[in-house]
Amino acid sequence: MDLGKVGTVVDWQALIKLVQWFYSDELPGPPSGCLWDNMDDQEKLFNLQPYVELYWLAEFWILENIQEACFNVIMSCLDSSWRLSIRIIKMAYNLSLWKLVDIAANLMAPSYRQLRDSGELEEFDDALVHLIYSASIQLN
Repeated sequence: MDLGKVGTVVDWQALIKLVQWFYSDELPGPPSGCLWDNMDDQEKLFNLQPYVELYWLAEFWILENIQEACFNVIMSCLDSSWRLSIRIIKMAYNLSLWKLVDIAANLMAPSYRQLRDSGELEEFDDALVHLIYSASIQLN
């Protein structure tokens, strides 16, 4: 993959977080507490998306510490909403981040029937729907 593709996959917000990591050895976190709790799912996704993109970039460039830090941020936020898991699983699937896909599928598993009946899964790839279905079977 050439570096030109990085700009199409990774937003500037993710790159800013990467530079902050290089200078401070710390990954700035998304809003938390009441700020996070009072955001709608779209705002949460906007704040979490750079961490998913940076996770992909860290995996691509083998930056294990950044990858682990991004993973921890994403996991701490995914528990707040299964709707957020839907958006994150799509993003992770498109970036081939299989560890995130698997975890998001497991978080969505309890809601599989509701998601299926509401039509939320219709826009998903068949393999992704099967993964969520399999996670729901294992849960039961």
